[in-house]
Amino acid sequence: MSVLRLNMKTEPKTMDPRKGVDRYSMQMHFLFFEGLVKAYPDQSMKLAQAKSYEVSEDKLTYTFHLRDTVWSNNTPVTAYDFEQTWKDILRSDFPSMSASLFSSIKNADAAKQGLVSLDEVGIKAIDAKTLVITLGIPNPYLFKLLSFSAFFPVNIENDRKNPHWPEKVGPNFLCNGPYLLEKWIPSNQVVAKRNPQYRKTEDLHPEKIIFNIVENDAITLEMFEKGLVDVIGDCLTSIPLEALPDLEKKWSISRAPKPSSLFINLNTDKVPFNNSKIRRALGLAINRRELIEISGMDQNQANLSATSMIPPCLKEKGAPLDLGKGGEIFGPPNVGEKAPIEKSCWSVVTKDGAPGLKGCAEHSLLY
Repeated sequence: MSVLRLNMKTEPKTMDPRKGVDRYSMQMHFLFFEGLVKAYPDQSMKLAQAKSYEVSEDKLTYTFHLRDTVWSNNTPVTAYDFEQTWKDILRSDFPSMSASLFSSIKNADAAKQGLVSLDEVGIKAIDAKTLVITLGIPNPYLFKLLSFSAFFPVNIENDRKNPHWPEKVGPNFLCNGPYLLEKWIPSNQVVAKRNPQYRKTEDLHPEKIIFNIVENDAITLEMFEKGLVDVIGDCLTSIPLEALPDLEKKWSISRAPKPSSLFINLNTDKVPFNNSKIRRALGLAINRRELIEISGMDQNQANLSATSMIPPCLKEKGAPLDLGKGGEIFGPPNVGEKAPIEKSCWSVVTKDGAPGLKGCAEHSLLY
């Protein structure tokens, strides 16, 4: 039997795809549930629970026809499951942080704010196998959204009868994805086994995936070196930076740009950061390349420092850097070299003066 052994640093916050937004919960959602379409590592999109679809000429109406798939208790997956799952998220009293992902759907935002009824939202099951989505505006990335775990259905009949189903292993934990929840020992281990009721597909899946919940990176590394874990440094674990040189001599290490940006929240009501010149100078002074290098990235990735809210690896290759209004405070991609920084920061502060800085305390940025 093929078994994939992994670690993750913390417990999934919820097994309910309507509520989870942390990476550990979403990893579980992608194993146990499946939506209309599925995204693959090569960025391709394929139909999943849907077998076909049509789009209106104005690009506002999408009609999806579902496959004859079943839940893990062998009951049919229906368009009603999709409709009610999505509308749960859009209820004004439902605790979900994913509602904004539905914004392009007609009246979705208004429903979440309690301004219109859910019946007026552009999500409608015409019958058990036909789901119609009506958009408020055309959305060219709709299929990418639909592949996200927030758009995965739950078994609505089971959810209404057994509202605590996401909290434990058992017959009420119904799945339509490639895996079933076999074991869940809180703060210790999650075990997923292949779902025999899952639709026919050419995708390859191990028979079982074991997730050990281990917060300490050093322990995870030790487990890897002893052959107790198959992969480390994925989205669920981290590799201690000091271990990288030795690991590179023994193992194959794959690196890829991470599509995320970190930014600093400043109190702009108080000195010195109530002064826009000082904020811009701080933006110029941060050595992004150095921060990326000390986080374990190689030189090529260190050059992908963010100069706007959109990570560089998400921009089209060769496209000009789009800083936009206010984006200039971050400076050009290679700011961070000592001499140019000192000159640039000082010129920014002194060009028009920076009143109110006399006697200002020194500030340190810790990373």
